[in-house]
Amino acid sequence: MYVIEKINHPLVQICLDTGHANIAGADIPAMIRLFGDHLRALHLQDNYGKIYPIYEDIHQFPGMCRLNWAAIFAALKETGCSASLNMEISAELAEQPYEIQFMRLVQGRELLLKMEEVYTR
Repeated sequence: MYVIEKINHPLVQICLDTGHANIAGADIPAMIRLFGDHLRALHLQDNYGKIYPIYEDIHQFPGMCRLNWAAIFAALKETGCSASLNMEISAELAEQPYEIQFMRLVQGRELLLKMEEVYTR
């Protein structure tokens, strides 16, 4: 926030990557609340966080690993976040046939819609 506040220009905003934040051990809901209106993009992906000695960012669909999505969606709802949501999922998807890629992406969309419905009741 220090840089955002010092630059103080509407074109300088924040992109939060849930997977990277998880590997760093950050409190993602607290970050969402802190960034507030400066949060313009949110990369939604899940991983297992820091697993010593590796820190693999495996880019899984939300809900597949260890992130607390109920808390993340609660923070998004609480702040009225209007950031762009970008599902940042497995690079292996690109190696699948187009029909499989399409099916998985549709499933991802449905997953996020259901997560939002369930976690923001």
